[in-house]
Amino acid sequence: MKKFNTEIENLEFSIKKHIWSLASLIILSITATLLLYFLPYVTLLVLGLLLFLFLIAEKEENAFIVLFFILVFFNHFRNVPTESTPIYDYRLFGLNIIEIIIIIFLAVYFSKFALRGEIKISGSRFLLNKPILYFGFALVLASVIGLLFFGANLRMTFAQLRPLSYVVILYFLTIGFIKTKSQLNKVLWAIIVFTGLRAIHGMFLYFFDPARQRAGGGSFTFVSHEAIFFMLILALGFIFISSYSKKDWRLYTLLLVAIPTTFSFLFSFRRGAWLGIGFSFLITFMVLPKPAKLKLVRAGVPFLFLLLIMIVVLKGSVALEHLVQRFVSMTATSKSISMAGYGVTVSNMYRIWETVNGLISLKSYPIFGIGLGTEWPIYIPFRGISLPRFHFHNTWLSLWLKIGFWGILSFVWINWLFFKNGLKIGRTIKDQYYKSICLGLLIFMLSFDISSLFIDWIYYYRSACFIGFVFGVMALLDKLTERGEIT
Repeated sequence: MKKFNTEIENLEFSIKKHIWSLASLIILSITATLLLYFLPYVTLLVLGLLLFLFLIAEKEENAFIVLFFILVFFNHFRNVPTESTPIYDYRLFGLNIIEIIIIIFLAVYFSKFALRGEIKISGSRFLLNKPILYFGFALVLASVIGLLFFGANLRMTFAQLRPLSYVVILYFLTIGFIKTKSQLNKVLWAIIVFTGLRAIHGMFLYFFDPARQRAGGGSFTFVSHEAIFFMLILALGFIFISSYSKKDWRLYTLLLVAIPTTFSFLFSFRRGAWLGIGFSFLITFMVLPKPAKLKLVRAGVPFLFLLLIMIVVLKGSVALEHLVQRFVSMTATSKSISMAGYGVTVSNMYRIWETVNGLISLKSYPIFGIGLGTEWPIYIPFRGISLPRFHFHNTWLSLWLKIGFWGILSFVWINWLFFKNGLKIGRTIKDQYYKSICLGLLIFMLSFDISSLFIDWIYYYRSACFIGFVFGVMALLDKLTERGEIT
C-alpha cells in the first residue's frame, strides 16, 4: 500500500511539473489548426516567420517543433471538413511550403558552417553519415543518367529528386541543430502531441463528411503521409506498455494519444501500413520476455473492448463496409483492376501488374537503373489499361530501378546500421525512458521497411522528411550514448 501511495504521489508531481507545457502545446496547436481553416496563408506566413526567428535566436529545437507542426498538419492540399469548402494549394513561387521552410533551414545551416564552422558534415562521426552521403550521391548520379541516357524530362527529374533528397537533408539538419537530449525530448513530444491531434482531426473529417465515406477516401486526402506519423506513435506505445515500468506523465500521455491514433490509423485505409505495423508487432512480441508479453496482453484488452464498441456502433454503416472491403482486398487478385484513388479498391491486380512491368525493366537495367524522372522503358498494358509508369508500390524495387544497384545498396546500408546500432544502444542504455525511445524507433523502422514492400512512401516529401529525421534521431542517440550523456 505504501509503495502504491508513493507511485501516486510521484505521478501527481510528474503531471503537475509538465501539465502546463503539454496544455500550452495543445492549445497552440488547436489555435493554429483553427486559423488554418480561415486564414491558411496568413497562418503559414506567421509560422514561417516564427521558425526563422527561432533559428536566428538559436532556439533550434523550437524551429523543429514549428517544422513538424507544418509536416503533420499541412498537406499538398488543405484537408477540409466538408465537400463544399474550397481547397487551397499551399505553394509559393511554384514550391511547396515545406520546401520553402527547408530552404530557410539550409540557409541558416550553411551560414553557420561557412561563417562560424559550427557544423561539419565530414568528420563529425555520426552513425549514418557515410551511407547517407552515398545515398545522396546515388540520387545525383541517377538524375544525370535519366537526363543523358533515357531522355528524362528535367521537370520530372527534379520532381522525383526533391522528395528523395529530403531524406539526406533532414538527416543532416537533425544532427546539425539538435545537440542535447533535452532538445531531442522537446521535439519528440511535440510530434507525439501533434500526431494525436491530427488523429482526432482525421476522425472528424471522416465521420462528419458523408461524401468522404461514400468515396472510400479514408480519414485524409493523402492518407500515406498521416499513416507514417501514426506508425511511430503505435510503435512507441507498444514498447512503452511492454517495457516502461514507470507510471509517469510520459506513459499516460502516450496512451492517451494512442487511442485516437489507433482508430484514425485503421480508417486511413492504408493497407501496407496495416501490414507493416502488424508484422513488426508480431515479430517484437515473439522476442519479448514473458512479463512484457503479459503486460501487453493486459493493456490490449481495453483497446480490443473499444474496437468492439466501434464495430457495434458502426454495424451496417458505409464506414465499416469500406473497412472490411479494404481488409479483404489485401488478398484479392481479380482479373479486373480497381485503381487506388478512384473509389474503393477491391483488387490488388493493378499493383501486381505494375510490379511485373517494373521487374521487366529492372531485369534489363539492374546496375545503374533508369534514372530519376523517367518512365519504364519496357511496358506491357494490362487489358488495354495504362497504369502509372514512373514508379510502383514497392519502395525497395522502385528505388533499385530508379537509382540502380549501388543506390539501393546504400539505402540497405543505412537500414543495416540503424538496426545494428539501435539494438546495441537498446542493450547498453539503462535509462528506461531512452531505452524505450530507442526500441520504439526500431519497431517503427521495421514497420516502415515491411510496409515499403507495398507502399512507395519515400517518393512523397512529408514521408521522406520524417524518415530523414528518424535516421537523425538514432544517430543522435548513438552520439549521446557515446558521450555518456545517456547511460
